[in-house]
Amino acid sequence: MGTGKGGKPDPHGVDVPEPYFRRELLTVPEGKQLDSSAARAAEAGLTCIALELLDGAMCSLREEGAAADGAAIQPRHIDAAFRSNAELRLLWAAWLVENPPAPCTGDPSAQPSAAKSPGGAFDDAIDRLLEAVDPEGTLTISGSAKCVVAKLLAHLVRQLTNAAAELSTRVNSDVIHGEDVRAACRVLTTGELRLLLDREVRAAMAKAPPG
Repeated sequence: MGTGKGGKPDPHGVDVPEPYFRRELLTVPEGKQLDSSAARAAEAGLTCIALELLDGAMCSLREEGAAADGAAIQPRHIDAAFRSNAELRLLWAAWLVENPPAPCTGDPSAQPSAAKSPGGAFDDAIDRLLEAVDPEGTLTISGSAKCVVAKLLAHLVRQLTNAAAELSTRVNSDVIHGEDVRAACRVLTTGELRLLLDREVRAAMAKAPPG
């Protein structure tokens, strides 16, 4: 039998994995709150996008021929993930205006100028996401690259929760529901990424407990 919260047995007999994005990372505008389906939906959407970003960075690293054990993702690989994925570039367009991509100099230390970590709050999520992208553990991520990803994720959380909050306001609600988050994902994304997010978010909402 699987285990639920606090290691207690899950009555459904299924292991419930700890979410990549803890609920306290899902900051919402003042006066708003997430219901359980919205929290599940936001976590699913953020996870899907973050995995796309890290997978692109991993591909960039391997294209350099640096596939040996211990090879580390650097900020330039995160930048390359944007350049090669128009949907991600559009999603983080506002962030990129303020934080131009690092030049392709081949310098492993090259990184955007504003690569300061927002308190390390996303460090655990990034480590676990990297394990999901590279389950064999052949890659690592440099501290500077982790800072860039953390800034991107913090920006993305604000984008997603603000958009969902605005949608909930239109129906005079102070509670953000799963459908608000799902609609926000559709507003913020395009193309195949939008379809992928919608599928993952719908599946997460279906598993959310009531309340």
